[in-house]
Amino acid sequence: MRRSILAAIATIAVAIAACSPAQHRKDNTSPPGVSVASGPALVGHERLEKFVPSVSGWKLERSYSADVRLPAPASHVRATFTQGPAQIDFELTDTAGDAAYVQALANVAGGDFHQEAPNGYMKAVTMGGFPGLESFNSDDKIGEISVLINRRFLIHASGTGTGAIDPVRELISHVDLAGIAALK
Repeated sequence: MRRSILAAIATIAVAIAACSPAQHRKDNTSPPGVSVASGPALVGHERLEKFVPSVSGWKLERSYSADVRLPAPASHVRATFTQGPAQIDFELTDTAGDAAYVQALANVAGGDFHQEAPNGYMKAVTMGGFPGLESFNSDDKIGEISVLINRRFLIHASGTGTGAIDPVRELISHVDLAGIAALK
């Protein structure tokens, strides 16, 4: 089980690293020569940008989006919000259902998974009717929530310096999850 969680985190990290401004595209298509062989066509990153939330009291510092190629084709948007020294990084990825992105999270999200540690916890949650995974490290003051929508779209929000998981939950509550689920 722990290996699955680590794989989910590693997959999200690879998606972040692969999403650089140099890969930004002006159309809603995948990069040239990249297609998703067994799944639906990707929603372009520009369409995903409209789902970056606005949260009272938090300043949107920067936002960028791109179509990525590794570990599998995807479209991706990332935004950073600040409030004093606290920061929340928000990410939304269309994986087109590729197992390289969704399988590890799907194994633990929304179920009865719960793990306690002296410095925090990790547990399965449901956000807006969709399965997710929430964790908080009280030593480092890092809270994270990942949500899997229709085994296709991944939302990940990571807060540092927030003191609790509540600001991360609040940010996720401002995301139009049903709108994302309706994307084709």
